[in-house]
Amino acid sequence: MEDIKAWLTSEMDYKQGVELFAKYCPNKMYVRNFRRGNADTNVRKLEYEMKRLLGIPLEVITSQRCSNQQLINHELEIGNYKPIHKNSQQTNGLTDNQIKKKLQMLRNCVTILKQKLHSFTVNCMIWAIGMTKKQ
Repeated sequence: MEDIKAWLTSEMDYKQGVELFAKYCPNKMYVRNFRRGNADTNVRKLEYEMKRLLGIPLEVITSQRCSNQQLINHELEIGNYKPIHKNSQQTNGLTDNQIKKKLQMLRNCVTILKQKLHSFTVNCMIWAIGMTKKQ
């Protein structure tokens, strides 16, 4: 992660930053978007993502009022760093197991909704048949 810190405190060359980001980021689609992107418009987003890879808290990044060097030094001093390593397999702060549990919950919800929809459809058909018999 020292190379990320060095990049953040340098001129922040976009192409060099993208290759560095690719080294640590587990999300290949994200990396591909940066590779295809425009340096002028994406350099700030890349800077933000590099800080996130370092584990700098979101609140600190969004309220930053100092240089990157001062930010990195301060975060080291107070121990806020919890770097995200490439093999930690985290996505938006969720582990693989948490994602699997959430996916299973969604699948269960879909199953229940399908059952409810089927019951509703059957009830509507019964009601419609009853209405036609009354007429």
